[in-house]
Amino acid sequence: MDFKKRDRGVTSTIKNIALAIVVYFVLAVVVGAMKGILPGVLFTAISFLLTLSLIAFIVYELFFGRTEPKIEKDREVASKRTNREVNESVFTLSTVHSDMPSMFLTNPYRGVLVIGGAGSGKSASIIEPIIIQSVQQGFAGILYDFKFPSLAKVAKYAADTYKSSVKLYYVDLENLSRSHRVNPLQPELMRTQSYADEYSKCILNNLKPESIQKSDYWTDEASSYLTAVIWFLREEYPQYCTLPHVVSLVLEDTIKVVELLSTNAETRGTVASLRGAIERNAEAQVAGIDSTLKTALRKINTKEIAWVLSGDDFSLNINDPLDPKFVTLGNYDGLRGVFGPVLALIATVALKQMNQPGKQKSVIILDEAPTIYIPGLEHIPATARSNKVATVYAAQDLSQIENAYGRLRKDTLVANLSNQFWGRVGLVSTAQYVAELWGKHEVIKTTHSVGKSSNGVTIFSQASYSKSKSESLHEQQRIQINDVTELKEGEFFGQLVESDYSSFKARFQVQQLGDVPDILPFQNVTNEELKENFLRIQLDVQSILDKDKPSEVTIEKDDF
Repeated sequence: MDFKKRDRGVTSTIKNIALAIVVYFVLAVVVGAMKGILPGVLFTAISFLLTLSLIAFIVYELFFGRTEPKIEKDREVASKRTNREVNESVFTLSTVHSDMPSMFLTNPYRGVLVIGGAGSGKSASIIEPIIIQSVQQGFAGILYDFKFPSLAKVAKYAADTYKSSVKLYYVDLENLSRSHRVNPLQPELMRTQSYADEYSKCILNNLKPESIQKSDYWTDEASSYLTAVIWFLREEYPQYCTLPHVVSLVLEDTIKVVELLSTNAETRGTVASLRGAIERNAEAQVAGIDSTLKTALRKINTKEIAWVLSGDDFSLNINDPLDPKFVTLGNYDGLRGVFGPVLALIATVALKQMNQPGKQKSVIILDEAPTIYIPGLEHIPATARSNKVATVYAAQDLSQIENAYGRLRKDTLVANLSNQFWGRVGLVSTAQYVAELWGKHEVIKTTHSVGKSSNGVTIFSQASYSKSKSESLHEQQRIQINDVTELKEGEFFGQLVESDYSSFKARFQVQQLGDVPDILPFQNVTNEELKENFLRIQLDVQSILDKDKPSEVTIEKDDF
């Protein structure tokens, strides 16, 4: 028997019978007492029959009459099977349900969106299993760890457990002893000036978030100036084409730098507007552009950032089939305004290399993704799927994405992330969006009515009763707003593509990893080394401005 689909009228009937038995025997007691029947015998008989009836009722209620828990009804309404049988899946997420033990991400290359507020379980239930399975299966990739090293430890656990052939690297701008060094402006990875233009916009957009949705003249000109500096170093001094050298050069006298940039045919045109302003003695215009760029770049002009970004421990050709890498970019909540622009640049450069044909399958996993801005990310799921690049984007709420990217980019991004998981959120507007996403369905509404009529006007007149039942179809939301805001930890509504479920509600298992080892220091960096490296970069820039041939410089400690 399918107890879930039982006729609930049976329960009502049993209740009525039990009640009738009780009433009958109560009346029997009264009548028996009036007729002088032996009270002890009557009491025993009645007690026995009444007890038997109640036991029968209780047994039925326990095994047949229990109503289905609310979560089961919600799951049935929110879930929809397809006719597809899944034989192979890229990522598999285990649930706590026997009738729905696993959810299959058969095509993560069409993008994965994970939305859930603090405590929703999005990291432990979805992000961490994807990290583990990515490393286990040999995916190259970029992992943005907003609370470094929480997710970095998961990647290392997977690499150690499954003996992955993919090399792990870390970028930690806070603790340099556990950070590798990398140059995002590596000349061989910038084939045209358009690369430099995109990278300069990435840097400024992250340093000046207000410019993402609405740029202005000063920011546009500052971006052109920065583009010219990057491309000039790439063309004329490739050995010095690093972000620390770029920043150091920009912070020099603007007139001297523009004169230098004008010696190259390409960059001369890029700074034409600024050069014209200088020639016209338009001091206010020059000062506006100059202050816009210098004020922004001073935030990342630190010896720690200069150290990490002036080395070459690994290349950002992440998914090179001959040298696949899995790189974790570590951020810190209190320093995201400083570290975010640098990490966003690294992710932007890496993603540009990943989205090319003939490369190793790869994944970019962004936890707390709205804390950095990657230009053009909203189009990546649509354009990179053919190159086997899986985009996993996690955020606490839709409002965060809109604040970071603007409404149009947010809508495009969400639409292009075809596999979606929606956990508990605090904002009603997001919960309403999810409810509307599931749409409506038709439900049968049954109405019962009882009519009474009397054949007389005295109290002894007989009354007649009539019962009627009517059924009608009504449209109703498949899930309600409070269904989303009241989800438990690990519970998600979801929509999948090319899987056995097109939509579902499920509670995911949390993989118990035990005590995961921390990311231990693997090198020692002294403060003197940081100072020497920082000063060497400044001397390199001076040699460029003086048009001297760059040479090795011996740095005395007293020089700093």
